[in-house]
Amino acid sequence: MGEELVILKMGIKRQVRNLFAVLIVSLLLQASVAVIERSDFIYQDKFNTDSKVTFKLKQVQKWFESQRLDHFDVTNNTTWRQRYWVADDYFDPSTGPIFLYICGEGACSGMPNMRSFPGVLAQQYKGLVLVLEHRFYGESQPFGTQDWSVERLRYLSVDQALEDLAYFIKWVKQTGQESVGIHNPWITVGGSYPGAVSAWFRYKYPHLTIGALASSAVINAIDDFWRYDDQLYTSVLNSKGCAADIVAVNKYIDDILQQGGQNATDLKASFKCDFMSDLEFVGYIGDIYAILVQYGHRSDLCSMLSTQKDVMGKIGALQQWSAQSLSTDGYTAESLRNTTYDPTKASRQWTWQICTEFGWFITASEYPDRRTRSGSITIDYYRQLCSDVFGVGTYPTVSEINLRFGGLQERSTNIIFTNGGEDGWKWASLLESENRNIYVIPINCANCAHCVDLRTPKPTDPKQLKLAQKRILAIMGNWIRDAKLNKSIAVSYTHLTLPTIYSV
Repeated sequence: MGEELVILKMGIKRQVRNLFAVLIVSLLLQASVAVIERSDFIYQDKFNTDSKVTFKLKQVQKWFESQRLDHFDVTNNTTWRQRYWVADDYFDPSTGPIFLYICGEGACSGMPNMRSFPGVLAQQYKGLVLVLEHRFYGESQPFGTQDWSVERLRYLSVDQALEDLAYFIKWVKQTGQESVGIHNPWITVGGSYPGAVSAWFRYKYPHLTIGALASSAVINAIDDFWRYDDQLYTSVLNSKGCAADIVAVNKYIDDILQQGGQNATDLKASFKCDFMSDLEFVGYIGDIYAILVQYGHRSDLCSMLSTQKDVMGKIGALQQWSAQSLSTDGYTAESLRNTTYDPTKASRQWTWQICTEFGWFITASEYPDRRTRSGSITIDYYRQLCSDVFGVGTYPTVSEINLRFGGLQERSTNIIFTNGGEDGWKWASLLESENRNIYVIPINCANCAHCVDLRTPKPTDPKQLKLAQKRILAIMGNWIRDAKLNKSIAVSYTHLTLPTIYSV
């Protein structure tokens, strides 16, 4: 304890300067860590270029000019432009299926090169990939460049998004876009929130698709989602000493913030978070761990911490990583109240969706000895945040979403649910089912986490991941074969002749 008091008196800024040389080494260890873009409480990996990637697909950006603003008001004929992409390198219009890749809570740029497993599906089954951007994200804006006022955000809901998909499919088929005919079967593909949308679309519109891939699909709306943090603790236990390192860092930060004064100010400033409240700041710290584990970099995080000799070295390493890889935008109620349109931003829109429909508020684990984020992050923090940003009383009734779509009581057919073993979001997904027409595929391997099965296959992938993707290919092959036989269309590919990369 005496040594800790000495460190406190030294001052955070001076300590960081003294550890500069050590931090350079830490940076080198982080070279393989992907830069990640925050979309409030669910994150999207930018998937930096990897020389081991073996698959690329040409995509062409296009526009659906007449998407409806309100699918539930027949008197409202307002339309808007929705952005989509076409990848037809392997498409055989006479027999090929359509893989509809659903984008989610962030600007879309087509199917990412590092997340192009749907392209592998298209290659295998002579299919077409269509990628549709979600309303109110990126450049798919129902009100153009007008601001994101609450009045306008009322048109941002999962129900409207599901109808967008149905209306888009109808338009493609009726107008023969990309040589698509009424005989071509459709399969939806999505990960995380879009994974849930993929499953819900299959549930609501079984006549429009023959199946769905729901990767890390958060189909169960939960307000107090403490199990995410608890899973994160479990995941970091796979690296010796990592959980203890995180607990030590968090305790040190909590202690400094509790004491207040210049040390607390300097600590937040060293993370470029001096404009945040203490609660907002510890939420940001918790997200550093969460993002790295969630996107398959648990080993990198734990190595980054273990190579530092003391708590201050570990804090310094986190500072350096976050400065390069984690934006501070969207962590304060003030920034979330900003209604200005910006196609690169997503925090306000996504916060609207979780505050009005889904919850998924990541709180500290129920078990104090199993926390990777500060115990001060409770459900009350999020209740206040939703009210501060969108008006008093704004808070989701998650039971309504689960009533409409079934939650974990999935009664649909031909849906594949996949989840990485180290992913905290799996506790909002389907992990088991007695339904013979629902396929639950766990992917339990080192650093296998969020939407891991959508990643572009590499020869170095773990055996469990290869087997999961191989099984997805097989299941979809059966769906496509059955659809074609039912419509008396000749099957022109050899069933289950899989790419050599799946040799395990």
